[in-house]
Amino acid sequence: MPWYPASEAGRYLGVTASVLRNRKARGTIRWTLGADGVTRYWVDEAIAEQHDADKTGRNEAAQPRPLPELVDLNARWLSHVEHVTGALETVYEGRLSDKDALIAELRAELAEAKKQASKRWWLFGR
Repeated sequence: MPWYPASEAGRYLGVTASVLRNRKARGTIRWTLGADGVTRYWVDEAIAEQHDADKTGRNEAAQPRPLPELVDLNARWLSHVEHVTGALETVYEGRLSDKDALIAELRAELAEAKKQASKRWWLFGR
């Protein structure tokens, strides 16, 4: 049956019911008013069959397949990202150990400065 109510015709055509109503007002879609008072829209049987085949998964051609070039490109980029991530982790760990060494050095200098200051308390006060 090629005549469908707005909601069903919209599913087949990939549009909303309001789009169908707008097309009806512009005169760009075939429609009829049924005896039950429901507006029905014409959907070509080939479109309806294609939609049904896609919905049930019987249409193999409609299933998206990744392009081999994109799969290869994706694999190369993933390898590159892993390499860069490893390099960044190495740099980060090196800088982290440098920071820890600097903090230890500064703490030792601060302790020495406090010791020297305590020996000359009359210059700085207590």
